[in-house]
Amino acid sequence: AFLLGMMLFGIGILIGWDGFLKILHPAPAELHMDLLNTAGIAAALLSIAGKEWMYQFTIRCAKKINSSAMAADAWHHRSDALSSVGSLAGVIGLRLGYPLVDAVACLFISRFIFVAAWEISADAFRRMIDAACPAEVTQMMTRHILSNQEVLSLDALKTRMYGPKIYADIEITVDKNISFEHSHEIASGIHDDIESTMGTIKHCMIHVNPSGLTHHHHI
Repeated sequence: AFLLGMMLFGIGILIGWDGFLKILHPAPAELHMDLLNTAGIAAALLSIAGKEWMYQFTIRCAKKINSSAMAADAWHHRSDALSSVGSLAGVIGLRLGYPLVDAVACLFISRFIFVAAWEISADAFRRMIDAACPAEVTQMMTRHILSNQEVLSLDALKTRMYGPKIYADIEITVDKNISFEHSHEIASGIHDDIESTMGTIKHCMIHVNPSGLTHHHHI
């Protein structure tokens, strides 16, 4: 995913540079025949439709399996579609006698590709360095833990991304007067609830602290 993100950066640079050169050296509109313009419009429309369909199909699969590599590949399809949008704008601009439309379209398209490349590369980099999971996932885990009325407090919640999956280390406080067996049942119940309801959780480790403990050895 990181390498594909870098490739998207390269595509954005090439498209932006092409647009910059076209601003400096605009193509003369009179050299382009109407027949060529019509064929170019048809080809661009066909390419946009096909590549956008491939993007939608691939991005749905990427979300289903939580794959950043497949999401990056989907954006490669969309970058092709955006390139075709630039081609379409350019051909229409030439047909109307405004060759600079193509150059301006290239600059706008390169910006969209840069944004996508940054998001994909940053996400892949976070996964490679075992960064913490997104805040919304942590909040969801917190709700699951505190929904158990026997949990007196959530003392620590550490998460790390491992590819498309998440590992979590959790510390909770329970009543010190309950049995060891019962505290184990509380921890096991939370463990099973989190792993069964949140598909992105690979494994969670739960440590139980007794109430009244002043110094917790946080993970």
